[in-house]
Amino acid sequence: MKSKIKELLEKGVLPTLEKVDQLFHNETNVEILQSPNYQPGKITVKDFHEANRQNYSTMRNFLMNRTELRSAVSISRTSQIQEKKVTVIAMVYDIAKLPTGTLKLTLEDLSGKMTAIVHSKNEDLIDKAKFLTKDEVVGFIGGVSKGVFFVNEIIWPDIPQQIIPTTEEDVYVAFLADMHIGSNMFLKEDFESFIAWLNGKVDGVKHKDMAKKVRYVLFAGDVVDGVGVYPQQDRELEIKDIHKQYDLLIDYIKQIPKHMKVVICPGTHEGIRLEEPKPKIPKYLAGDLHEMDNVVLVTDPALIRLHHTEKYAGITVLMYHGDSFDYYINEIEPLRLAGGYNKGTEVQKYFLKRRNLSPTYGGQELLPMKTNPLIIYQVPDVLHTGHIHKSDVSTYKGVLCIASSCFQAKTAFQEKLGHHPDPGKVIILNLRNMRIQILDFTNT
Repeated sequence: MKSKIKELLEKGVLPTLEKVDQLFHNETNVEILQSPNYQPGKITVKDFHEANRQNYSTMRNFLMNRTELRSAVSISRTSQIQEKKVTVIAMVYDIAKLPTGTLKLTLEDLSGKMTAIVHSKNEDLIDKAKFLTKDEVVGFIGGVSKGVFFVNEIIWPDIPQQIIPTTEEDVYVAFLADMHIGSNMFLKEDFESFIAWLNGKVDGVKHKDMAKKVRYVLFAGDVVDGVGVYPQQDRELEIKDIHKQYDLLIDYIKQIPKHMKVVICPGTHEGIRLEEPKPKIPKYLAGDLHEMDNVVLVTDPALIRLHHTEKYAGITVLMYHGDSFDYYINEIEPLRLAGGYNKGTEVQKYFLKRRNLSPTYGGQELLPMKTNPLIIYQVPDVLHTGHIHKSDVSTYKGVLCIASSCFQAKTAFQEKLGHHPDPGKVIILNLRNMRIQILDFTNT
């Protein structure tokens, strides 16, 4: 797309500084690359069966791109192979730990099932196998004896190394999640400090000049607290009408400068279905959001591209609230030992390595679709999640992993589960050099 400023100059028109600023703002853009939309209808067992078969085929295709797995055969053919080295691509049907520490796996593909053994004497492989989860599709290399597959190597789909493109412009992106507007634990003053900062109205705060260069504000779900999300939630609500919760959200969004694009994906509390893909926030709950020119509403998950121009490829951001985090932190011991809810980016890396935001059936409620909305078909430049209320930043093979903080104080439920929220933090990314800064808006 040709720059509007460049077009004016080619026509011999010298725009005023005010006009240049306006045109620069107008060129801020958000493209929706993937925003899966489920069409409601009658669901049968066949739909789930076909969706699971398609899921296996898709993941197998990813794995077949790995050099080590190009000789993979079906499970039904393993008994016919005389070589000591056998390669299969299979779904993990079951995982059992024997008293000796050896793992007994049941593997399945479209041709059948077989038993696989990961021997306890191979400590490195056992440590690797501790990350296995049911229903994920994985590559296995080993040998077959008397119908049993003895595993020597485990290979996940994984992602290729990425290089995030940068721009010559000093453009910033703000990443947020989990305000929970309506909750009596909503940190109203801290969030209003962030809004004031975007408008350049907070005196004495560092990075005030940075605020003028923010062009994108991304919210990864749970923007309102909802009603009836969990038992006795009404005792913890300051606003008990979800429409009024959205009214307050809209008041805040209207205060964000119009030249900043606001992207909102839903979470668990938005008053929509819990199954994924979650639809974008509907008009009947927040009609005004649909009418605002600088607001983009997407599904959960969604892949977007920011700031694509004639000279800049833009960056892609995979937005996902993160409902599946709970299952994998609870089920995968190495993820808990790596920090659990305090290290959200470790879970993100786990997903990227599997190219799936929830590889286990039941790890997150999922509607049967021919194209699984949780599979990472296109590797993003940035993976942005919320849900865990704890800010964390890391990288994996060039992908920037961002787990957003919250604007809600610790609830009784979080206290019970041992969560340690880190409220009031906003993660800011500079597209010119990909530098990250975390700004603290508590007590500003």
